[in-house]
Amino acid sequence: MKSKKKKTDVVYAICQIKDCTRKYVYHGSTTNYTKHLRDDHHITEVSLSSKTPEEISNLKQPKKQQSIDELLSRPLSSRRQKLLNQDLVKFIVGTRQPLSIVE
Repeated sequence: MKSKKKKTDVVYAICQIKDCTRKYVYHGSTTNYTKHLRDDHHITEVSLSSKTPEEISNLKQPKKQQSIDELLSRPLSSRRQKLLNQDLVKFIVGTRQPLSIVE
């Protein structure tokens, strides 16, 4: 009989280059992740050896989360606005909130 590992025992490696958040299961080697860096981001040991530490750190995904003001300052398309309004009405009705919640 073969034993199965519990899902809680699985270790993942997550790519943090720019907007990539690809997730890889770690099985004792980094081959798949190394191939991902090479094929998707064109990063190799040789290409990294010619970069400064500042350039390497700039490859990482930014940690800053957008503020509400930054998020809301973008204009919404009419379709997106309509969907948000529908979701808001569903929320108010479904949770029996007073209409004043949106004022």
